Amino acid sequence: MRETNSSTHYPISFTGNTKTIDEMENFKERLIEEKAQLSEKHEKLVAFIASESFKKIDPVQMTLLNIQEKAMQTYSQCLLERIVRC
Repeated sequence: MRETNSSTHYPISFTGNTKTIDEMENFKERLIEEKAQLSEKHEKLVAFIASESFKKIDPVQMTLLNIQEKAMQTYSQCLLERIVRC
């Protein structure tokens, strides 16, 4: 069933799912907030990796944190791509 009502509430269908403009805007806002939170965490991790403290931790932890940092970059890029397509 398609959802519609007055003003800017027009149905949008993606593979059988129908969303209103407001629902899509709310979804985009959530993606933007998620990316902002991820960016903050990523910046802190990058700063830690660049610090002297990082050089003092277990080598396995160093490796895992480097892997995590790359994964966060990828995740951030995915969120950005999703945001621009909303």
